[in-house]
Amino acid sequence: MLIENVWTSAKAYLLAQRKESTILVISSHVDEALLCDLTYFSNRLLLDFPSWETLPEEEITPNADIVGKRLEILSRLKTHEPKIVLTSLQGALQPVPQDVVMHTWRVDDELNFDALPQMLTDLGYHRTPLVSDKGQFAIRGGIIDIFPVHTMQPYRLEFFGDEIDEIRTFDPSAQTSTGKVQSCEITPACEAQITSLLLDYLPKDTLIVFDDLAALEDHLVLLKNYSIDPLFGKYPHLYLTPQSITDLSPNAKTHFEIFGKTIPIQREPHKLQRCDINLYDVPQSMQITFVCANASEERAIKTHYPKMKAEFKTGNLSSGLIAGNHIIYPYSEISKRPAQRRTKWRTSYHTPPAEFHELAIGDLVVHFHNGVGKYLGIETRPDHTGTQNDFLIIEYSSNSKLYVPLSQAHLVSRYIGAREEHPPLDTLGTKKWHTARTRAQKAIVGYARDMLELQAQRELLGSEPYPPDSDEMQLFEAAFPYTPTDDQLSAIHAIKSDMMSNKAMDRLVCGDVGFGKTEVALRAAFVAAMSGKQVAVIAPTTLLARQHFKTFEERFSGWPLKVRHLSRLVGAREASETRAGLTDGSVDVVVGTHALLAKSIEFKRLGLLVVDEEQRFGVK
Repeated sequence: MLIENVWTSAKAYLLAQRKESTILVISSHVDEALLCDLTYFSNRLLLDFPSWETLPEEEITPNADIVGKRLEILSRLKTHEPKIVLTSLQGALQPVPQDVVMHTWRVDDELNFDALPQMLTDLGYHRTPLVSDKGQFAIRGGIIDIFPVHTMQPYRLEFFGDEIDEIRTFDPSAQTSTGKVQSCEITPACEAQITSLLLDYLPKDTLIVFDDLAALEDHLVLLKNYSIDPLFGKYPHLYLTPQSITDLSPNAKTHFEIFGKTIPIQREPHKLQRCDINLYDVPQSMQITFVCANASEERAIKTHYPKMKAEFKTGNLSSGLIAGNHIIYPYSEISKRPAQRRTKWRTSYHTPPAEFHELAIGDLVVHFHNGVGKYLGIETRPDHTGTQNDFLIIEYSSNSKLYVPLSQAHLVSRYIGAREEHPPLDTLGTKKWHTARTRAQKAIVGYARDMLELQAQRELLGSEPYPPDSDEMQLFEAAFPYTPTDDQLSAIHAIKSDMMSNKAMDRLVCGDVGFGKTEVALRAAFVAAMSGKQVAVIAPTTLLARQHFKTFEERFSGWPLKVRHLSRLVGAREASETRAGLTDGSVDVVVGTHALLAKSIEFKRLGLLVVDEEQRFGVK
């Protein structure tokens, strides 16, 4: 089946009408809007099959998330439920493992415990002292920790002999359990024996859809000239030739062709039209369905069209269409902001960089009771009961060694000093470290006293409270293309509570790179700016400031807010206009570097200051 000259929502509508059990859509790239629209129109299993983001010649291991997603999808393709598979041209060109087996282990199952290490190794997992990342497993006594490449949390399996007694999920950073489950699924950790094709996993009656064949052919030329063709000789097993995908077209079962602008109406009874209409002029005979992401969007439409008889459905749709006498009209057509499929914001599976199991041999560490020593690694040895256990080895002065069991690893941390030179190693059995620690604790108490006095002065100043959430705020939050994590929602709720109080807010939001801190700041900034206050966002570097400016400008587009940028990347004239706008109040949000702290900057009604990566602004 060929799809040409049809807008995205119409493609999704037509694909959803197909009767075939399995549909494979091949495009030059996976369209997020098509995924969004298919989610609305079809109740089939929707699988987005990714391609590797690396080339063999780069000698870089493919991203574990991508490998895990590919293997999970390949295993799910064996099920008989109706499904739509979307993939890019690269995804269709790259061969896949001949057979992907999903192992399901349940509580009370019996497995050969002694054979499990070799089994997991054969599946591509690496044995490590502690599990901290995807594709790893660890064994301690009768416990096996394993981090499948397709899951967001690792599993801890406790055995009684060869029987699985309990399965728990755990946090790899703290190595503590987070919950109990009754089963877990284990896929291979890497793609080995890649001698098959994606098509080999699909039924013979699969409908193959070529989305915009002209773009596919153009993309084939690019792949041949710039990336894939030179690899055929060196890596013939890693890619199909461009001709292979072209050969699929005459062999595939072509059901019909769609050329949206050329098929006469009388010959195409199900011809679709765009929603280029005035809703006030819709005939009574037409049925209207409004597609809204949430109740706020539904209320906004009812306010705009109070007398219109229409059906409301919950969902996201990139654009509207007219099918016969049925008008499907999404809120995005009114707001002019694109709808996106809401996906789960990824959860960190990396442990903090300062954790002991990421230390290099020779790094300095600090034991809470014994002071500064040198990390020598992890060693398995018998403890006082004769049981084999893992120990951290720390060397102190006079070559004395301290063996710390992993159960006490929380007492050990990486040495972080204000000075660049390394301190001398402490001596075991002396009071030197205890004296230094006591002196430091007294200094900390004095510093805390000063901070407490400063905070008391801030609270006495008070603050004008911001109003609670409005419909505009709910619409702004609904435009976020991901499902916020529980931690994000908790931080956002806490910040809103601070802003609605009559006390000055002073809140620290911590999180790894890429885990949603910016969205938290965006929502706080929206509350302040829509309440008539100015917002200043300070970043430590010009590039980061520019990146934040682009993000704020994009998220605030469509709202009556002026966002400006101020750093050395901004020309003198534009910078002067921005400073004037801050003074007269015409600029609502400004994003910049520490230049915003200059004496020449005057705000008319500054209500919120956001400092990104505050630790990089520190002073001695």
